[in-house]
Amino acid sequence: MIYKEHLATYELNFILDVYSSQNLVVEYTSLSQAVADLSIIEKKVLFLKFYKDKTDREIAETLGVSRQAISKLRKTILVKLKYYMEL
Repeated sequence: MIYKEHLATYELNFILDVYSSQNLVVEYTSLSQAVADLSIIEKKVLFLKFYKDKTDREIAETLGVSRQAISKLRKTILVKLKYYMEL
């Protein structure tokens, strides 16, 4: 009896793991497509902010624009990505 309960729990956990993995692939695919649709400058901002861990000021200096422009662009990018992920 205990063996069957453990087996049922194991099967349920396996099914949930597979379901989670499939959702993760779908989310990754959606995010990849969303990033692919961004402009070159938007991709650069994402790369510098989240991969290189640069501040808005550092990104602005690198790209030759104001810090406020980067802040506004970053917010716009995140809104776009959120929109794509909700589709």
